[in-house]
Amino acid sequence: MNVTTGVMAEAFRRAMEDLVALLPRLALATLLVSIIVLLGALMVRLVKRVLEVVGVDEAARGVLEKYGVPVKPSRIIEALIELGVAILAVYAAVSVVSPSLLPAVDSMVELLGKLLSAGVVLAAAIMAVSYMVEGMGMERGVRGFARLLLLLISLALVIDLTNLSPELKRNLTWGLGLGIGLAIGVFTAWYFFGER
Repeated sequence: MNVTTGVMAEAFRRAMEDLVALLPRLALATLLVSIIVLLGALMVRLVKRVLEVVGVDEAARGVLEKYGVPVKPSRIIEALIELGVAILAVYAAVSVVSPSLLPAVDSMVELLGKLLSAGVVLAAAIMAVSYMVEGMGMERGVRGFARLLLLLISLALVIDLTNLSPELKRNLTWGLGLGIGLAIGVFTAWYFFGER
């Protein structure tokens, strides 16, 4: 019983020593994060005022209403600044408290960047397909092909984000590329040489 109590007391003492040693780092990390958040908030307000003076939202209103885009350009810019400030705050806190975790943070930021870039590409592709389908008065078959092409390109982006082995990822991407090429070839043959 005394041995168990002694071991628990020693473990508790070491944990308290580690916590006391970590307190200055936590205080410094909190101070850094607070400064970064404050500067980020000031930067967002400044950019918001500049965008209001320039009139970015008013200039893009016609295009956004035409394609039914629910997000204003100024809000996208503000969100990107806020995201950058948040990433900077995380890096500052981790580098002060536990620098050994920086590679893990790098991996998370890289994955976040891939997700954002895939989302932007998909949104642009969807807008382009919507423009072609509605603006050009396409036939039903052409609309279906455009949606199929968009699906295949989306699958290629999803494969790029997955944590598969490089060889499997390369083979899947090659297969999707072949599928896209065949789909374009078959559609072209049907569209130009099929019976009307």
